[in-house]
Amino acid sequence: MASTSTVTQELQDQFLSTVRKSQEMALDAIKTMVDTIHNITPKVPSVSVPFADRLPKPEDVVASGYDFAQQLLTSQRKFADEVVKATAPLRRAGCCASRKASAGAKGQALATDSVTENKPPWALPSTSSGLTLGEPERLTQGKGEKVG
Repeated sequence: MASTSTVTQELQDQFLSTVRKSQEMALDAIKTMVDTIHNITPKVPSVSVPFADRLPKPEDVVASGYDFAQQLLTSQRKFADEVVKATAPLRRAGCCASRKASAGAKGQALATDSVTENKPPWALPSTSSGLTLGEPERLTQGKGEKVG
């Protein structure tokens, strides 16, 4: 049986191959359209557009956009790597089980139960302060009176 990383890599390769093929087809269609328009339109004299020399060239616009996207993607990658490092203690084997066993406070035990049993926070029972988490959009106190 293939490993998850092998299957993932194969799917990514197939996806990129499909994207490349569709890009080639689109580019061929654009070239055909440009040739057709160029051949059927009459020759028009050049028109001088004011300040046209100050406009960026299309190549520069594309390069600038992709340079920015690359910087953004690099920044997001660094952030994601830092999140993985920061959350590493939560992924260690036995982390949550040992906290659950040693938790003395009711609130700590409830928080640990929520993590280990995959319960959403609003599914927890009342806390020692009397606050109850109801539906995610509202907090209630005691017998359902709204807080805040």
